[in-house]
Amino acid sequence: MEMAGAAPGVGGVGADSLARTDSLARAELRSKVGLAHWREGRYDSALVNLAEARTLFSALGERQQLARALNNIGNVHYQMGQHEPALASYLASLALRRELGDTRGIALVLANIGGTYQDWRLYDRALPILEEAVATANRLGEPLAQGWALHVLGMLHVERREYEQARAAFDRSVNHYAAAARTRPDDAYNGWALNALGLGVVMTRTGQAADAVPLLRRVLATRNPQALIVLEARAWLHLGEAYRALGDRRAALDAFTRSVRSAQSREQRVSALRALEQLADMEESVGNYRVALGHWHAVRTLRDSVFNQGAMQRVASMEAQLRLDEQQRENGRLQAERTSQSLLITRQRLQVWVAGSILVGVTALLAVLALYFREGKRREKLLAASNASLATLNEELQGALKEVRTLSGLIPICASCKRVRDDRGFWEAVETYISARSTATFSHAICASCGPELYGPNWSGDPVGSGTRDGRDPSVG
Repeated sequence: MEMAGAAPGVGGVGADSLARTDSLARAELRSKVGLAHWREGRYDSALVNLAEARTLFSALGERQQLARALNNIGNVHYQMGQHEPALASYLASLALRRELGDTRGIALVLANIGGTYQDWRLYDRALPILEEAVATANRLGEPLAQGWALHVLGMLHVERREYEQARAAFDRSVNHYAAAARTRPDDAYNGWALNALGLGVVMTRTGQAADAVPLLRRVLATRNPQALIVLEARAWLHLGEAYRALGDRRAALDAFTRSVRSAQSREQRVSALRALEQLADMEESVGNYRVALGHWHAVRTLRDSVFNQGAMQRVASMEAQLRLDEQQRENGRLQAERTSQSLLITRQRLQVWVAGSILVGVTALLAVLALYFREGKRREKLLAASNASLATLNEELQGALKEVRTLSGLIPICASCKRVRDDRGFWEAVETYISARSTATFSHAICASCGPELYGPNWSGDPVGSGTRDGRDPSVG
């Protein structure tokens, strides 16, 4: 049925999303199936499923899942004694996990790489890697990662005959696994079994083989089938070593034979190789040369498939390439840091320059403002002085205006009676005219010329007199 009206873009995005979801689901399913086959010892089937998961995760860009798939593929190759492809997968997983900053994954893969070198008997190369694995796991503080790294380091100490260091590493490993027992009981039990095998080897090689036997048998009596699949061949191998140390030839031969069968049935070539070496040596020691020769032939075949010069050279090439890749990544990181620092310095210089320019501008502005402020103050003082002067002058003018009111223009006056004509045409006395148009007032008196004419002998001779406004002398009746 065709959907009508769907936008092409929307339909395309939906199809891509569904395809991606389907591919991711298939990749996760293949990964789970591969791990199930690995735990059951079906390594070929495990490799097929894990390889498909790896391809899908890589195509999808799921780098975390891809790193995990690579590590699991390495584990399968390691169990089969195929150390070269195991190491290649481990190194690829390590590179991805370093890029992702996956501390737990880094610790686990480093421990796996160290264990691979240990089986290859490259102890000096394994030691710094395992020490880094332990240090990384300790920084993380994750019990299972700490337990696994310490166990592998303990086994390296065993191979180097450093038994006290080995015992200490196993004890610490067991404690870390025990700390995870509440949330991961199966992993905690497997951790105990792994370290029990290591302690059994230490006991055997330090003269305590009688104590090692019951401990190793306890591992073989485990009811955890997954742990037994991985550990059974090793447990019979170390039990045979304990019986041989005790002088129990029959029990030792039986244990070594069981170890070979278990290892061959699960393609664990390293365990089979070491059990065959023990069988060959025991048969040779009692003169059974024909049987011993058959075992030695099997040993040589296995040893050539596990340890060969060509593989060593290829591993060295892989390590060199890994170091080159890491150096290139580090150079890229440093170059990016230098570029970032250069940009930061340029930005800081620009900020300093801008801040300096702003500071200079602000300083100049403040100086100008200060100058204007001082000039304004000076002008204010001058203006205040001028205003004060003007106020004084105004007061003086006001006083003058109060005292003087000026008449101006042409005043028509009678030539006979001396009366003045106003604007309306009326004639009025000079005194009245002037008093109405100014602030002056009149006080009448008799001048020295008119006094004798008016008063005759009664004139006192005073030109001013003290008469009233009407001109009459108060003494005149």
